[in-house]
Amino acid sequence: MSTRKLDDERPGDEGTTVPPSSEVMHPDKQPAEAGDLWHTLIHWHDLPHWLQDNQFIHGSYRRASYSYTRSLRSILHWHNESVNIWTHLVPATLSLPFAAFLYSVLEPRYEKASVADVIAMSCFFGGAAVCLGLSAFYHTLSNHSPRVARLWNQLDYAGISVLIAGSFIPSVYYAFWCHPGKQWTYWIMVSNNPTMQAHY
Repeated sequence: MSTRKLDDERPGDEGTTVPPSSEVMHPDKQPAEAGDLWHTLIHWHDLPHWLQDNQFIHGSYRRASYSYTRSLRSILHWHNESVNIWTHLVPATLSLPFAAFLYSVLEPRYEKASVADVIAMSCFFGGAAVCLGLSAFYHTLSNHSPRVARLWNQLDYAGISVLIAGSFIPSVYYAFWCHPGKQWTYWIMVSNNPTMQAHY
């Protein structure tokens, strides 16, 4: 991918308006020039206002794609979201298979482990997979459009809350083994966190 200084107007820039939802959902209606240059990188000052998040990162930005296909294809290109995407996508993909492998290795050693033990640890690995997966998709689709970027940003934060809850469940389960009442009190408290995060 190459970096290029662009002076053309983009949706969301001053003096222009963000395309209506019909155009966002149908990227083929975008100008041909946008289709030809979607893979090129631009500088911070060339971004539409809704993509100008951090002025201290000066370049290697993706253009606004208004296309799920183009945003997903950008995973295979190098830009300033590449590390964010891959360091979340790879662990998200491997976390559940690794959990299954770990279970197959540990299960013969701990024959007295209950179903509750398995569920408690599954919450942790499941929470990690959800958090990392949502984060990978947010960083991938953040250049799609204002509406899609806002949605996946909310899901990204919700995923963090899910990981917090998933980490909290096994720690409370083992820390308060002999106090079921306290276990459920803490679980109910922490379960409200991702629910409220998703709401806001």
